[in-house]
Amino acid sequence: MLDFTNTAEVLRVLRKRLTPVEQAESLIDTIEGHQEHARKAAVLLPFFVEDGRLQLALIRRASTLRAHSGEIAFPGGKVDPSDHSVIMTALREAHEEIGLEPARVEALGVLPPVFTVVSNYLITRWWRTCQPAWVGWYCKRARSMSS
Repeated sequence: MLDFTNTAEVLRVLRKRLTPVEQAESLIDTIEGHQEHARKAAVLLPFFVEDGRLQLALIRRASTLRAHSGEIAFPGGKVDPSDHSVIMTALREAHEEIGLEPARVEALGVLPPVFTVVSNYLITRWWRTCQPAWVGWYCKRARSMSS
């Protein structure tokens, strides 16, 4: 049984069980062969420790968007032609959406991509730990803005 209050143990298990970031593209290639017309996207699953507990940062999509307005989501989005990889996509999008600086995070690994039938996206999901002071500040700011 994993003790989620033991951050070091959780990080060790995640590093062991997740696919290394360097292999993200090969995971996509496996699924993309079955979904050759899928658009690529990537999301970041940023977690941090606050008050001794693991927290996961989420966003609420703007209510003015045409698609998925007001939904709770992970920071991320579609791959742009200028992105060198899906990992760069997730970093760029997280920076645009929540101001997360890539230097403030540590990549732990990726999960297998997920294909979304309705929107035709092949989404790469990857885990990162974030410096608690920054993410804690962001989350507190977001909570105060929504109150």
